[in-house]
Amino acid sequence: MERKTREKVVIESQSVRFWNQFARNARDFFRKLSIFENYTHNWRLVLTAAIVGVLPLMMFQKLGFKHHQMVSTVLMLPFFWVLVLKNRFRAGIFFVAAVYVFHGIAAIYLTQKNPMAMAAFFPGGENYWKAQIEWITTGFDPEYDPKNWMPMHFILLVGISFFSVVTLGLIPFYQGFFETDLMNFYVGNLLQVSENQAVALTVGWHTWSVMRGICYSIIVFEMTSWTIEKLTKKKLCETKERRQRWVFGLLFFSLDFGLKFFTMENVRDILFKNLHH
Repeated sequence: MERKTREKVVIESQSVRFWNQFARNARDFFRKLSIFENYTHNWRLVLTAAIVGVLPLMMFQKLGFKHHQMVSTVLMLPFFWVLVLKNRFRAGIFFVAAVYVFHGIAAIYLTQKNPMAMAAFFPGGENYWKAQIEWITTGFDPEYDPKNWMPMHFILLVGISFFSVVTLGLIPFYQGFFETDLMNFYVGNLLQVSENQAVALTVGWHTWSVMRGICYSIIVFEMTSWTIEKLTKKKLCETKERRQRWVFGLLFFSLDFGLKFFTMENVRDILFKNLHH
């Protein structure tokens, strides 16, 4: 009995040493990210977001390479992690939003200029555009059937939360580039067949999709922060602050849900009337 007790104590002691060493290694790794901190303040943060969001797409489009979305994701992470480590929540959400906005501007511009050439750089974009224009003109698209999109919204929320924990934002941000580029390619094509381009741009990029993007940015920031805190055993923020972030995240989730449910047909009607006839 005493031997088993001693063995149990030894195993527990080894486990504690392992996790303490792991936490030290994690702290050392994240401490090295301080070299990126100078680029996360004021105008430098905006410039960094522009470079991360635009440069890989522009370069890869010129070179004919197709993995710009992953490159932008990898470039984005160190700056995002620095903002998480410093608990700069507002700056973190602004940075994420700015990256996707700059990326979207470039993607829509390139698509409008040459849709056929850009289709190769946005996986699934061509099919998404065909589905969207069919929905606009006929009102038919299984994606907009509530029995399909409502459950998917909850599945995505759970998935984003889970993969924020296990990849510290890598998979959610990569998925974000994939999803937004579907929209960017669709809007770029929509501009070509619309009377009023301002209407096509502002209404075509659905408001509910913007709400979803803000929701996921908040969730990714919070879950990444919580995970890094556990990995490093270093407190990053108070529990009250974490609860507030979840409230904000779920608020934008609800706005996404509600706007899509109540304004979808109005959006389709506006876009249909704006098409060249």
